[in-house]
Amino acid sequence: AGKVLKVNSSANGLEYGSGGGLIQTVSTTKTNTFSTNSTSFTDITGLNATITPTSSSNKVLVIVNIAYGGHQNLYGWGKLVRTTSGGSPVDICIGNAASNRVRASLSFSMNDRDNQKYKQKHASCSFLDSPNTTTSTTYKIMAQTENGSRDIHINFSQNDGDAAYSGRLASSITCMEVIA
Repeated sequence: AGKVLKVNSSANGLEYGSGGGLIQTVSTTKTNTFSTNSTSFTDITGLNATITPTSSSNKVLVIVNIAYGGHQNLYGWGKLVRTTSGGSPVDICIGNAASNRVRASLSFSMNDRDNQKYKQKHASCSFLDSPNTTTSTTYKIMAQTENGSRDIHINFSQNDGDAAYSGRLASSITCMEVIA
């Protein structure tokens, strides 16, 4: 019991060993809408998930899928943030610093073409985090736009007309505790 068949360390045979596994899963699906034209990162309300790891050596796999729309020529960004109970927010899964470039986990962009205001896209990321804790840990997504006159719309398009060409989508964040 608790053993798995795996390739040996020489990669020339099989052996039995202890295997990792999934302990718990927490998921939040956001079905309502949200908009921002903030040029600094702001919470996407309702798009967060809280998990309490059972061991500080375990990891948390975070999977994010966001439906969005926006103004044509939109340049927007999203970032994944972890906050452990009693601690400060920590940006995770973000790019390296490089002068004035935005450090982010996700890109929210629309082409500079006509009819982009009717379109919706998806942005996603996955990250295997090592929170090193057994206390309540919240993962959330924050968003910002490069230009305060161009909104990012979560789960709907810029032109949210009451017609068959407009849709309402859902976004989600899922956290899975994985045995290290």
